[in-house]
Amino acid sequence: MFEMKYFKKDDLIIEDGSAEENAYLIQKGSVEVFKMEKGKRIVLAKLGVGNVVGEMCLLTGEAHSASVVALEDTGVNTISREDFEVMLNTNPKSIIPILKEAFRKLINTNRLAVAFEEKGATEVEAPNIETKKVLCLRALTADAERALQGKKEIEISKSPFSIGRSAKDGTFDTVDLKLLDKEPYQLWRTHCVVALVQDRYYLIDTASTLGTTIDGVRVGKREAKKNFLLEKGKHTLILGATTSLYKFELDIP
Repeated sequence: MFEMKYFKKDDLIIEDGSAEENAYLIQKGSVEVFKMEKGKRIVLAKLGVGNVVGEMCLLTGEAHSASVVALEDTGVNTISREDFEVMLNTNPKSIIPILKEAFRKLINTNRLAVAFEEKGATEVEAPNIETKKVLCLRALTADAERALQGKKEIEISKSPFSIGRSAKDGTFDTVDLKLLDKEPYQLWRTHCVVALVQDRYYLIDTASTLGTTIDGVRVGKREAKKNFLLEKGKHTLILGATTSLYKFELDIP
């Protein structure tokens, strides 16, 4: 049904402000979403296989609000407005992934704005971290490994990367990493986000009830800190209360 398109590294897939009414489902490779502000390139997200870019134009009919460039050789399915309307009329459930992607981006944008609302919050001294680096999240306890559905570690290669509790039926999961939890719940549906902001990685608690501990520092809606700068190296991450067994190691290369 969808036309397949291929882009080489550094090819522009979407141009900020263009009126082209196409979205793209990434089937191979990865992309970077960015905006140019006062001559400076601001990276908004890195996305890979299974993600959709440009979906807001299908939902609103407005011009694209950011540019998208291929980080490597990339293949995408093209979803035109006509395709979208056919899907909506004949198989409404098929547009759920597009809606989820749009909701996820709006939610993450709001959370980043809240986390960095304090003046100067992004001006902390830190070494620049290459956007092509792959982060690693490792389980440090049996409960953490169970939450990772039996995996000892996973790679994080996109930004923002959200972590949260998996929904019972999974239909409207809006997080990238869906962790298994059981009552009494330690994890929020969208618990925290690892995000690249101005070439620096941050851990952001997304107003979860029980908060997050990173290297012994509490971060969350009830805490003084809403975000934590992730320096190069290994960090200990506890999701939920300080006594939570959802304990991980986050490695920033």
